[in-house]
Amino acid sequence: MRILACLALFLSVLFGEVKFASFNTENLFDGINNGNEYKEFKIGACQSQMSQSECNLWRMRELGKAGERYEAKLTDVAKVLRELAADTVAVQEVENEAVLRELAKRAGYEFYKFASVKNSPVGLGFLSHLPLKNARVEEIRGVKTRPILSVDVSVGGATLTLVNVHLPAYSNGLKKRTIAAEVVQKVALNSRNVILLGDFNSQYKIGTKGDFLLIDLITQNDFYNLWDDAPKSFKSHKKGAHKNGKIDNVMLSPEILHLYKKGSFGVFEASVETSDHKPVFFVMEERGGEKFEREKFDDGELELLRKRRK
Repeated sequence: MRILACLALFLSVLFGEVKFASFNTENLFDGINNGNEYKEFKIGACQSQMSQSECNLWRMRELGKAGERYEAKLTDVAKVLRELAADTVAVQEVENEAVLRELAKRAGYEFYKFASVKNSPVGLGFLSHLPLKNARVEEIRGVKTRPILSVDVSVGGATLTLVNVHLPAYSNGLKKRTIAAEVVQKVALNSRNVILLGDFNSQYKIGTKGDFLLIDLITQNDFYNLWDDAPKSFKSHKKGAHKNGKIDNVMLSPEILHLYKKGSFGVFEASVETSDHKPVFFVMEERGGEKFEREKFDDGELELLRKRRK
């Protein structure tokens, strides 16, 4: 597996391309109770918290011994990542660093970084064939949610800043979600060469009913959302990498947009279903690719989007 990973990295460097991805693994918990799990994920607690049919779902099933459910899930997630074959992946909903370390081993990644907050059920991280440098963690104070994890990677002569986020779910209410989004925006604007990616829990679409919490990065700071370069089959606002639409997002700061390979963004279809999210992926080029026009908002759309933020 390590040989194949090295070969893939060699070929990507040879052709001057680096493949990035983001994947919410959906509750990748180990087989040990440590007191921080969601109540339905405590070992042996599923049937007391949920219906039998829900417990029988692949992501919740009780397979007898405590570690068997974790083993099955870990195996499937690693399989998805091997098929995805990205050079660097941002992952969300991983329970702890030990789980991420084992996932890195099974998926063939040499480098990894993990971040969480105290007593949190899950965290987030990066898996990479490229060295991950200068890891920074920013906590979102006043909101119970995941931290923001930033790392630097080198692509050719450029240093790119990857910012992995997992914003609060809709159930937390707009006020808390907006607070978290404002911290993410601050982190993005205080960095250079930014690739902002992860589970935004905020559906991206251009139109009167959009609720995209990071819209100001686009309208005021010229960030580009890669859903605007998605295949035509994803133009419907209802279709994304999750049943709730385009909540898994990738945004590029303007100074690195020329490095993005036009047409490379997509949703990955794996041979196994192991999460309620599908990975999203894209390619950056060392020398820069074809230039293209951004999709513009008209004044009416901007006003309606801003009103929904208040």
